Amino acid sequence: MVSERMEVFRKHVKDDLCVRTSIIESSGSIVVMKAEITTLDDTVLATGHAEEVRGVGLVNKTSALENCETSAIGRALASLGIHGGEFASLNEVEEAKANQKAGTGTAKARENKPNNSWTKDLQNAFDDVVKRISTAKTKKELNTFLDEEMKVYEVISKASPSKGNELNTIVKNIEAVLA
Repeated sequence: MVSERMEVFRKHVKDDLCVRTSIIESSGSIVVMKAEITTLDDTVLATGHAEEVRGVGLVNKTSALENCETSAIGRALASLGIHGGEFASLNEVEEAKANQKAGTGTAKARENKPNNSWTKDLQNAFDDVVKRISTAKTKKELNTFLDEEMKVYEVISKASPSKGNELNTIVKNIEAVLA
């Protein structure tokens, strides 16, 4: 979660490093952002980029810019070494999944991920999202979790529409309980 990694970043670097974001492109259909982690004298230590499609997914219908900025910051933090164990973007997972279906793909993807491991990875991601959103104690907290997990949600929904529907049902049930 980017917010937790930012807390770690701030706790350990205090005011010695800066996070700067900039909009590379913002059109009616997409947003592209860049995040840089720099020293006070503007030496770039880490960079992260992100792209979001406006209107795709729950968060991007209203907050594509904010979602994109958060994703870019998360990638910059990962470049700096503050990550949750995985560095590959979910776009890379999506691309590999599409390549798997088409029977194509990079040699690296084939080397590192046997065909059946993508389903296992996606199931693990699904389980993690469900576990996390199930801990929400308020609707606001649930919405924060959903915002932060949106990319994972979108990948799951694209890879398995039935799992996407199942996740939607779980979210609605949690919302009903929190109402």
